[in-house]
Amino acid sequence: MGEKIFPGKIEDVEIDSKQPFPESHGAYWNNDKVWDAVWQKMEKIVNG
Repeated sequence: MGEKIFPGKIEDVEIDSKQPFPESHGAYWNNDKVWDAVWQKMEKIVNG
């Protein structure tokens, strides 16, 4: 969703937390795949 609104600035990454709603809403913060995606994006920003 954010990628459509802010093209080139936001990258949507789908992560399956295997949690039901509403638990899924915040479960991504404890998911290593989320932090891997964040780290990869940070490396792209820093390294160009």
